[in-house]
Amino acid sequence: MKEKMKKYSKHILKFILYFFIVLLVFLGLLLIQVAEWVPETFGDIPFEQVIFHMLAPVESTDTVNYVQSFIQECLPFPTILTLILVLLFIIQAQFSEKIRSKKGIIINAILVVCSVISFGLGIQYCAISVNADDYIDGMLHPSTIYEDYYVNPQSVNYTFPEQKRNLIYIFLESMETTYEDIANGGAMENNLIPELTNLANNNLTFSGGNVANDGFNVLSGAGWTVAAMVGQTSGIPLNIPVDGNSYISEGNFLNGAYSIGEILEDNGYVNELLLGSDAEFGGRKYYFEQHGNYNIVDINEVKKRGWLEQDYYTWWGYEDVKLFEYAKNELTLWQRMDSRLISQC
Repeated sequence: MKEKMKKYSKHILKFILYFFIVLLVFLGLLLIQVAEWVPETFGDIPFEQVIFHMLAPVESTDTVNYVQSFIQECLPFPTILTLILVLLFIIQAQFSEKIRSKKGIIINAILVVCSVISFGLGIQYCAISVNADDYIDGMLHPSTIYEDYYVNPQSVNYTFPEQKRNLIYIFLESMETTYEDIANGGAMENNLIPELTNLANNNLTFSGGNVANDGFNVLSGAGWTVAAMVGQTSGIPLNIPVDGNSYISEGNFLNGAYSIGEILEDNGYVNELLLGSDAEFGGRKYYFEQHGNYNIVDINEVKKRGWLEQDYYTWWGYEDVKLFEYAKNELTLWQRMDSRLISQC
């Protein structure tokens, strides 16, 4: 009886050992595939963005297509190799009695080491693919840029002209001087954005000119859609604590921040934000409603107004060419309303 129990316990321990070896190998191979899939699918993303979207609302993301892409690109290779490993374990189990215990221990030790290495490489590659190494380096070497240069906008006196003018602020995502030709400091043979080059050459830019313009560095906490919008309008990064849900909720998005929207609202402006996607993605709706009381005109509002069919949807929402037309219509409408108000005064 004792021999049977001893033999049974040995089989249980071996099963547990093989299970963890298989699990570590599968996870390691999966993480390696994910490390290749993430930059191909989402581009070069900062690790702060990964943390933020784990805590922030993800409405309007094309979840189905991303899941399908993940299954197709990431799962086949680790699944096939793991099944082969399981098959080898089953075959090995049939001949386990013929393998001397000393040799079996060596084989198992090699398998454990290989599985741990596989898992460790997977974690390392994944961390590099989402720039976690840069994030850790930034945490270890914090910047003092805000302590040195930040000015609380609530402490500044603003002077507006008696006859205020409209302010049109256009967010251009993924737009950079690389699209210009080499003569203008870009990387293209032909200038892909000649109109913007002309605007830059004849107006004020961040660099004071456009020739040999390297642009400006993106600070930590300002390198993705909603973070860039927050950074540009409030001058602060979208860095959130671990319990970040309290900072990006419907009732509280960066409470205490004071943005250009609030400056304008406090000086008699009516703010409006037009988006070609769902405003709730990343909490943009919450931020702009709470910091400037913006009227939100996103894809949902556009459909309510009958400008788009109810089932219309292209990638993240609808095309920029339509968005600019709607923006011109809105601006024209507000100008007419303002003229009527002035004439009635």
